[in-house]
Amino acid sequence: YHSHAFHILDLVRMSFTCKGQTTEEQVRGCMALVDELCGCTVEDDGVCVVRMKSGFSPGVEAVGGYADVKLLVYAELGSHRAFDGSEMPLRIVGEVQLILDGYMKVKNKMHL
Repeated sequence: YHSHAFHILDLVRMSFTCKGQTTEEQVRGCMALVDELCGCTVEDDGVCVVRMKSGFSPGVEAVGGYADVKLLVYAELGSHRAFDGSEMPLRIVGEVQLILDGYMKVKNKMHL
């Protein structure tokens, strides 16, 4: 058994701020992004959503008035030739946060 660091699934994070003139426009943009990401497949796009968690779901209490949608996304990033010449697959699981612009202002105040 050989252990290679390239087999580690690492958790990374990025966010999209959904902007718009109104909250409704921000929500539409956010939902369009959710639909696009959820429609991705590893075979066609190299990525897929493996879990979605919404702070807007019924029964979820928003801490400090903040809520977002979090997606765990699996991505195959190709491969890397290791120092010994073997090909190592590059795969990662990362968190993608979708934040309405109005909630981003709340989040920024929470982290002051």
